Amino acid sequence: SVLYTWLPALEGFIRQSSSYRQRSASLAVQGYIIAGLVAVLRKDYEGAEWCCKQAIEYSKLAEDPNLKVAALKHLATKYNSAKYLLKTLHTYQEALTSVEQASPLLRSRIYLGLALAYAQCGKKSEAFHYWDLTQQEFPAQPENDPSFLYADCGRSSLNHYSGLMHLAFGQANKAWEIFEEVVQMQHSQRGTIRADHDQRRDFALFHQRERFSRKRFGRFEVIDFLIM
Repeated sequence: SVLYTWLPALEGFIRQSSSYRQRSASLAVQGYIIAGLVAVLRKDYEGAEWCCKQAIEYSKLAEDPNLKVAALKHLATKYNSAKYLLKTLHTYQEALTSVEQASPLLRSRIYLGLALAYAQCGKKSEAFHYWDLTQQEFPAQPENDPSFLYADCGRSSLNHYSGLMHLAFGQANKAWEIFEEVVQMQHSQRGTIRADHDQRRDFALFHQRERFSRKRFGRFEVIDFLIM
């Protein structure tokens, strides 16, 4: 891909130029974050992990707490996709050490990740503690947050993770109600809310497992949501 063509060249520039090292490192972090997302879409989880670790290393040179936290967030998400629950939790905990210097959107996204990670590890009080922090910190206009482009987090992320938390606690009916809200949001604000890859996957798996009646959700409504 194009990313794998220009990222090595950028790395060479970082090593050779002190004047533009910080800015170049910032671009490298963002490039590796995108490369990691592409790797996940290809189900290349080892490649995704490597890209995220590269992003974390370059975030040290970039000296930008937002990029460091974002890189750790993406690594934690990759571990969660691969079902490495303890690695997911530990990575979010590592991000927590820098979260006070991060933007409100990234800070709330780390709290959101911790809420789900604790839920998946059976820690209910910790899960809801971080869920409360998520709602307190989430900005009124996330699209105006300086980290919006690489935080990979919007309002639908709150519904997504809240639904997964309730699934982790065995509350399938509550999870369905929350996932249903995402579809309603998508219909009321068509074009402004786009479910990410993990949201589409989790919604589809949940829908298949629970075998809800098509009478509640028309076939085309469900498909419409999954392809957004």
